[in-house]
Amino acid sequence: MKPFLIHSVALAAVLATSPAMADAKPDASGPSDEGTMGAAPAAKSRSYGVFVNPFAIAQGSYGAEFDLKLNSVTTLNLGAAYYMSSDDTGKYTGFSGSAGTQFFPFTSAFEGFYAFPRVEFAALSYKYTNSANADANSSAFGAGATLGYQWAWDMGLAVRVGAGAMYYSASASSGSASNAYDGVLPAIDLTLGYVF
Repeated sequence: MKPFLIHSVALAAVLATSPAMADAKPDASGPSDEGTMGAAPAAKSRSYGVFVNPFAIAQGSYGAEFDLKLNSVTTLNLGAAYYMSSDDTGKYTGFSGSAGTQFFPFTSAFEGFYAFPRVEFAALSYKYTNSANADANSSAFGAGATLGYQWAWDMGLAVRVGAGAMYYSASASSGSASNAYDGVLPAIDLTLGYVF
């Protein structure tokens, strides 16, 4: 059961981090800154952004983050993803969502140093395909922040790199067995996007 719970906590962080998804199944018993050609004025006129995590996509999580400029230094960031994976005995499916506010205190929205506090939620299930074992379900809630730097070029391409920490509270159940996790985990923010 514990490996499945860890898998669920990793899914909760999938939009903003590059989690190392465990292959274990549940227990069978249960640059738009100075120096870039006139990019600063263009960046200030941008109101929207769309970002993806290529590492999450490579691990079977498909989704995106949508950013809305609230004022000159703040964006509202909303994300959602669907996760699907399988092994020899069954199939994982799940979804995750996140909401946060990204602050750019020294430049303008979508460029420069940022602070990004946010909350995340994920739900994950594991269904056996050829076994009488009880299916497993879990959910996880996370809250925390990352600090980093975001580049935005004139063409609209954007890259975000940051690190921080997230507190997670998760629970999992399979038949009559259950388990829980509460703790702080590192968060890595590596995303590619387009701002316009």
